[in-house]
Amino acid sequence: MQPEQLLEELQPNIRQYQQNLLIEKSIFDVQNKRADFKWARLLIDKLIQLAPEPKAKTEMVETLKKHYHNNAAQLKFIDDFDRNEKNESALNWYTKEGFIYKIVNRMFREEQIDEIYNYRAFIKELAERLNQLHTEQIKEYRERGISKITVYRGTGIGNHDLEVLRANENQLISFNGFLSTNMDDLLAFMVSQWHRLAALI
Repeated sequence: MQPEQLLEELQPNIRQYQQNLLIEKSIFDVQNKRADFKWARLLIDKLIQLAPEPKAKTEMVETLKKHYHNNAAQLKFIDDFDRNEKNESALNWYTKEGFIYKIVNRMFREEQIDEIYNYRAFIKELAERLNQLHTEQIKEYRERGISKITVYRGTGIGNHDLEVLRANENQLISFNGFLSTNMDDLLAFMVSQWHRLAALI
């Protein structure tokens, strides 16, 4: 068998292995990893407290351009972000089809403090907006007499993270980074199938 043919046949397994490595540290149980939980909370709390800096966005854009210097489509997205970022909230940019949510979550999973710092203005605005939405939703649910909600997440999960979830049922867990959920289980299922197909391509 030729090396190219072997590589082609192994490609799906390599992708799955890489995906497992990337999400290995995405979830941790707070009972056994209190230091990790405190680190993540403290970091986000400190980023939120930082005074706005005009150079912070410039540093983020420069970091993105270095990272995607060979990708014309992503460079176009970066230029659009650079020109129009203030016209939309960080949450809108985070949820757009692109790379921002991937890169932000990867930095948190891998605990890359220097990279996280380069994205500080964006992370600050995103965390503030999410906190605001959370407060609004909690108030709305209380007014409607709802004390408990179920949300769904449409994504694959590695064996390690699945074991952490199973071992900590009805316990406090924490995610390194941000994640999106939905109250519609069918929509979450469709998203998970899309991610599964995308991983095979």
